Amino acid sequence: MEETTEQAQGGSWATIIGVVLMAIFIIGAFSIFHMRQAHDLSKDAVGIASNFIRNSPVIDQNLGAVHTVQATSERSGGSEDSPTYALDFNVSGAKATGIVKVDVAYARDQWQVQSGDLDLNGKTYNLR
Repeated sequence: MEETTEQAQGGSWATIIGVVLMAIFIIGAFSIFHMRQAHDLSKDAVGIASNFIRNSPVIDQNLGAVHTVQATSERSGGSEDSPTYALDFNVSGAKATGIVKVDVAYARDQWQVQSGDLDLNGKTYNLR
């Protein structure tokens, strides 16, 4: 009977280890999926904000034709269902270079620009 008890104890440890490893795997897979989804949302938010900048008459008037739009920082907020991003860009145009701040929010299955400002030589211009 001792061998059976030892075998049972060894089997229960193997089961516990298997369950723990499976839980770690599931949590890891879920985390990777979640991070990838957040990255995709972030990339989409930057794209929407970049298009907003490139099509802004205020940017065109003050910076000239846009040459480059480079995201420099992003801050996220909101909820999982309605994320928001505050994005900063260095924008270089034919006449000047400035810093543009754009706030975007995800609502009704699409990104929407909430606000945008151009900082140029100590002045702030509203892009909306």
